[in-house]
Amino acid sequence: MPPIRREPLTGTEKEFTTLDSIAPPTVFTGAVSNILVHSAECRGFVIDWGGDSLTARGMVWNTTGDPTLDDHNTRDGTEIGEFISFLHHLEQSTTYYVRAYAVNSAGAGYGAIRDFTTQAPQRDVVKVVDPNGNGDYTTVQAAFNDVPNHYTGLWKIKVKLTIFSLDAPGRTRRAPFLSALMNRRR
Repeated sequence: MPPIRREPLTGTEKEFTTLDSIAPPTVFTGAVSNILVHSAECRGFVIDWGGDSLTARGMVWNTTGDPTLDDHNTRDGTEIGEFISFLHHLEQSTTYYVRAYAVNSAGAGYGAIRDFTTQAPQRDVVKVVDPNGNGDYTTVQAAFNDVPNHYTGLWKIKVKLTIFSLDAPGRTRRAPFLSALMNRRR
């Protein structure tokens, strides 16, 4: 084995400062979006970790203002950076207060409070599918394709019983009972 050469290391000198103490994380509350009757989503961002590993991050919300971890909350990881929280089990036509949070050994850090109001359900709609052209649609697929995104009411699709022709000319057969009531929400 060749002898180990010990030479002085050379390079650029760097200065750094150590933390005086650990602080709660610094957090930003982003926009609330996709607000529906019973759900919404909100973006958050952990800007600074506070000097110790995160143990949780997410959103807190309530209907009275100044939400904390004692209120409804999500758990969306333990990383620094952006995240999206999905708020669910909300009540219709209700104002909520939400903010991002992150936790380390020094405690919880909170972002600014944002408020939003959930939607009221839209009216229920009944659409009729009749292959003979006596309804709103001639195919079930067309009726499903027209359900609006984020529709908050009940979209009912009724399929009419129809008579169709078999391969043999002149022979007809009644289709199985298709007067099904199908409900679809997006």
